[in-house]
Amino acid sequence: MLFIVEKNYQALELINQNQSALIKEVKSEIASKGSEIELLHKHKETKSYEVKLTYQIIPNGSDNSVAKIYYLDKKSSKAFTSEIELEFYEDLFFLASNISVSKGLITLKPRAPYRAEIYNKRYGVPISIQIE
Repeated sequence: MLFIVEKNYQALELINQNQSALIKEVKSEIASKGSEIELLHKHKETKSYEVKLTYQIIPNGSDNSVAKIYYLDKKSSKAFTSEIELEFYEDLFFLASNISVSKGLITLKPRAPYRAEIYNKRYGVPISIQIE
């Protein structure tokens, strides 16, 4: 299996020679973090706050994937983190199309199309997280 993975990295480097450094960085991060690697889904930054929404695909062999919300209030330097358990990591793509922050709540707004409604039935949308 490791042989196949290594050959895939080599092929990526051949195809994208100008991205070789980035491919090596990703390879190193995957090797060190394994299934705990966090993938960025959304990032929103304003003058007063920053929100990052990441996800992990079945970290450490757990039953579900996890979405993580990182919030930073730039005015007070207060930071807040929250997690949402996902049945399937792909659900996040439909659950969080847009991020807004208002009145102490981070709101993840879902996508509107019909197909998104199928995915969103498993969760109460929009998802609002109280900032502590």
